[in-house]
Amino acid sequence: MDAIRLIPAGWIMRGCNTCFGSGAAKHLKPSKRADLLLRDGNFPLVIVDLVLNAPEELRKIPQTNWYRLQRLVEVLPTACLVLTRYEMVSSAQLKLVLENSWDIQTFESEDALSRLRIVVKRSHLNQKSEVSSQRSVRMMFATIYLPNFCLQAATRHQPELCEKPVALIEEHERKPVVIQLNEAAENAGIRKGMTPSQALARSLQVVIKVRAPTQEKSIQEILLHYAFTLSPFVEDTAPGVCTVQFTDCRNLSEKVGRVIEQLAECEIRAQAAVAPTSDSSFLAAHLARPVLQIENAKNFSHRCR
Repeated sequence: MDAIRLIPAGWIMRGCNTCFGSGAAKHLKPSKRADLLLRDGNFPLVIVDLVLNAPEELRKIPQTNWYRLQRLVEVLPTACLVLTRYEMVSSAQLKLVLENSWDIQTFESEDALSRLRIVVKRSHLNQKSEVSSQRSVRMMFATIYLPNFCLQAATRHQPELCEKPVALIEEHERKPVVIQLNEAAENAGIRKGMTPSQALARSLQVVIKVRAPTQEKSIQEILLHYAFTLSPFVEDTAPGVCTVQFTDCRNLSEKVGRVIEQLAECEIRAQAAVAPTSDSSFLAAHLARPVLQIENAKNFSHRCR
């Protein structure tokens, strides 16, 4: 049963979709629930149990949510443990994998615990003191954003489409509609939500493309590859978006600009922003042409309201 219950060590949260409790917390997603409990500061351990959740449910949780929890835990006397069958929390400082495959008979054995096989797949804990000392000086983030990500994937290596109106549809929908389009298509009067026939009625020159999941995966891998040249702390934030945490804040715009150029050489259009917080870098990346650096996140947030 999806629920949340209090235990002596702290809180265990189970499930991804079912509501729990009452009041303001009732309709919050697991990362939001964990955020509330961690900010309380009275629990030494918060466990988010997602073992029984399907992968399609877990993929709906934005990676930025886990990244915020990681930033929050670093300054609190609390540990946050996420249990899942899939690698999904890219910001985790310590990742342990249980390699055993047990059945009921195994648990009846007296030496079951002695046969545990746990592998450390990632550990940044030994870097924590170093990172914390650097954060006291300055910490910066960069968000690299690929506009019209799905459309870029579907039209990559097709330079002849650059000047033509192009609209993208989701082929597997019962009633396919335009989900992304380029500037030429917008200028022709085509809008998101139109059917292909409606788009063609606005412009007979429009090229209708369908989503290409394989190409989307390929472009995302290229994006992450170049992001890791900037820092070992990279979050796969969302399709067409990644967030980079810097501990060396020198010449960031120049470094990020080189990555934008490298992506362009791969026929991938990208823009990026550098800011003191991950949230402000994400917002600014949508405004960058192609790189924007924000020094004061609070002032930038006020201007965006």
